[in-house]
Amino acid sequence: MTTDRNTQYIAEYLEQATKQAQQLMQLLNDERSVISSNDGDALEKITANKEKLAKEIQADTQVCTQYLQQAGFSADKNGLIEYFKSCTDSHSKQLKTVWQKLQALLKECQEENRINGRLLGSSQRRIKQALSILQGKSVSEELYGRGGETVNESMGNSLTHA
Repeated sequence: MTTDRNTQYIAEYLEQATKQAQQLMQLLNDERSVISSNDGDALEKITANKEKLAKEIQADTQVCTQYLQQAGFSADKNGLIEYFKSCTDSHSKQLKTVWQKLQALLKECQEENRINGRLLGSSQRRIKQALSILQGKSVSEELYGRGGETVNESMGNSLTHA
């Protein structure tokens, strides 16, 4: 059963989660810029900020799930949606609007994070290849085998052989 206290907290939680998702998006945008400039120190600071924000989000989510469970709903997306349905029409509409905004923002964060991961992976491969060439070692190129597993294929690039 929903109470005004639960509804107020859930509304505050969704607003706070939206602000946190906006902060995460800003960090991800900053991260992309830092990856492009190869600034390791700045990347470490951003990573630390992302970890701190993730802990805050996790703590807030745990409290929200307690409120959902106290109200008799499951502590997941379906439980939250069912909770919205149990509220008054005005509260339900307000909560759903904030929830939809949050979901769209989280989807954008997920995509930005995926792109940044690819950029980091690409940068890491280039650095490994450059180090291998400078050290006179063969450069391994990672490929995928028939079963989807990663296999290394040596390339004969070396400055010492040039």
